[in-house]
Amino acid sequence: MVFSLALHSLRSRPAAEDVTQDVFVELYRSLSRIRSAVHAGSWLRRVACHRCIDELRRRVVVSSLPAGRYPIAVNSISRRRQRQSA
Repeated sequence: MVFSLALHSLRSRPAAEDVTQDVFVELYRSLSRIRSAVHAGSWLRRVACHRCIDELRRRVVVSSLPAGRYPIAVNSISRRRQRQSA
């Protein structure tokens, strides 16, 4: 469900795989707050949808930056992903 939603939204297999991994890492971190299987399913859909929206926004920001500023945007995205994985 998560991967298919991400793939449909992002139209990029690598991006969909990254979002799917991020969502399941977040699920693992949030297991204590998940109350039931039904809650987990709706939680997964909501988080996956929001992560896809975030990824699409990131693409717009990076693609609209002038050529000289591109590395700054890439570095900030890399730092964000490193913080999430820690």
